[in-house]
Amino acid sequence: MNLLSELRERLVSLAMAGTQLLCEDFRLKKAVESVAPLSGKNPVFQKIFTDAEKLLSAPREEQGVLLLNLLGLLDAVLYTQASGTMEGDFQPLPSGENVGQLIQIRYSEITPILEALSATGGGRLSVIAHTLWEHPQYLGDYRVIDAMIEDLSDPYRDMTDQLYEILYALASGQPIVGFVTNWERYRYGEVPFLKKAQLPKVDKSRMVARLKSHFDPQGKTDMVHRLMLAGALAGAEENDWYLSLLETAKKDVRALAIFSLGYEERNIPLLLELAQKEHGKAKEMAYRALSQWDHPQALELWEKTLRKNPKYAEYLNTTTLDAYGDLAASHLKEKLSDVLGKKQIESAQMEEISPWITALTNKASVGTVELYDWIMDEQENLPDVRGVTGRYEYITQILPKFQEQICNTLTLRCPKRLVDYLQQIEPWADNVWTRGCILADLLTLPAAEVYEKWKNECDPQIYRELQSIRYGGGSYYALTYMQGVSIRSLSDSEPIKCEIREPLDLRWIDVFIKNRWDDLFSRISSDLPEEYCKKIGKRLYDSCAESEEKTTNFDASNLCRKLNLMHSYGWDHFDDLLVNLCKAHEDIAGHHISQVLEQYSALAGDEMAQQEAARVLQYFRSNQTYKLSADAVDTLLTERGFLKKES
Repeated sequence: MNLLSELRERLVSLAMAGTQLLCEDFRLKKAVESVAPLSGKNPVFQKIFTDAEKLLSAPREEQGVLLLNLLGLLDAVLYTQASGTMEGDFQPLPSGENVGQLIQIRYSEITPILEALSATGGGRLSVIAHTLWEHPQYLGDYRVIDAMIEDLSDPYRDMTDQLYEILYALASGQPIVGFVTNWERYRYGEVPFLKKAQLPKVDKSRMVARLKSHFDPQGKTDMVHRLMLAGALAGAEENDWYLSLLETAKKDVRALAIFSLGYEERNIPLLLELAQKEHGKAKEMAYRALSQWDHPQALELWEKTLRKNPKYAEYLNTTTLDAYGDLAASHLKEKLSDVLGKKQIESAQMEEISPWITALTNKASVGTVELYDWIMDEQENLPDVRGVTGRYEYITQILPKFQEQICNTLTLRCPKRLVDYLQQIEPWADNVWTRGCILADLLTLPAAEVYEKWKNECDPQIYRELQSIRYGGGSYYALTYMQGVSIRSLSDSEPIKCEIREPLDLRWIDVFIKNRWDDLFSRISSDLPEEYCKKIGKRLYDSCAESEEKTTNFDASNLCRKLNLMHSYGWDHFDDLLVNLCKAHEDIAGHHISQVLEQYSALAGDEMAQQEAARVLQYFRSNQTYKLSADAVDTLLTERGFLKKES
């Protein structure tokens, strides 16, 4: 094979330098002669030698083709038959440290994800997402896993969040539930689609060992992420390691080590000590760790601390234990009772109440549910909050904050006690928890039953509430569940923990159409039965075609989004839409008209765009009140090719 490689090397050099030097290259002739002994051993080698001799004696005009053919044959032989060796003993990979397997694929196939994990700049997260949804098996390769662990130091928060989720799924065996979409379609108003990815399973103990390998107790964010992931996977199994970090770790790493001690009940005495002597983040983590245990001494310390410093109540938002739910509810009812009957309370007073409201996240104890019921009875007596931001005063309500906490808890863990409470409330019966009631039903009831219960199409509150289900500060649209897409805002990286029981009943579409809730259709998948797609397409067309009062600030991009949305539902009849928009907007500019017609052409074809252009020109010729003259429209549309010049 070395002889063939030498011949190929000479041919490549000639291909780069030019065949005019072929006859003068003595090294090529020598390489051909060296191949001669091989020609009698194999028909393929015989052909290589024959073609090489033919190349040396061929006329100038034939040498180029012969050279390329010979190179192709040599490449085929060398790539399929050659082998490589190294001197020395075989050294197996250290199985105790590597996580995952060596996936039998071409290295070029995992190069994009390895480069995304080692580079900087934009576009890298999309590579990770593409691999996750299209080639999840690649993520089980030990080279990719190593690169993901190393990239936990990435300064881009969304990247590290995604890597953490992937690494946890690999070691825990849990699927990843996330969103995929054609982003060009999303740009024009379509929602992403919910999808599950089942990743290959890797050994959990090896993953934890790899996270601990070369761990720097004095490190920064990457070490925090490593420790957090190791704790989530190993729990109390690594208690000795957490204890060892207390002596050597600094700042955030030490604080997280203190929190990790909460996995083991026998650490409670130490945590009680740390909670009273530590400061800052370390103190907070000690309290959070204690809140994971329904222990008399822990509860006693919490009660004592909260009486002295109520701001610590917000540290209770991660525990699900009923004891702390009752504790938070008791203190909160006491605080709210002090302001009952007042018209307004100052923002400073609200700052004392807010930590207690935060503490209700994840809670569904008896005391918590009783508090929600008490608030419902006293809703008219609860004051608004008056505050000042800069030069401006603001008024905000307390009730929506409790509504949000109810929805937070439902989407995080859907506790039965809270669901049972919400479902015994009559729909619309002076119900301040409507949003939570709808969400509880979506999570637990069949789609048809949800529809029958909440189909009150004459009441616009269903429209507002379906839009306003909130979790973690972002808006989650229940409507996107029409085809199983989860409630979530694209701008929010926090995942929803609970999925609704069934996609929404399709009869909701008729309710939305009848009530003209057109903006909701941009949040529903277009992957619907044809009859519903036609209904939505027609409703969207009618909404654009309806005459409007003359206004200013025409938005061509908004119309283009509507055209794309209609087209996604299979609607291709756009006649008179641009004409009607011209009627409604006196300030319409030439480039607006051109922009919309280009979209017409892309979606419905050049002929329809030309027909609409002719109708637009006819309208401008019959209405001379616009700043844009008919002659200017004629010239513009002709230059852009939307109107044909008359011969």
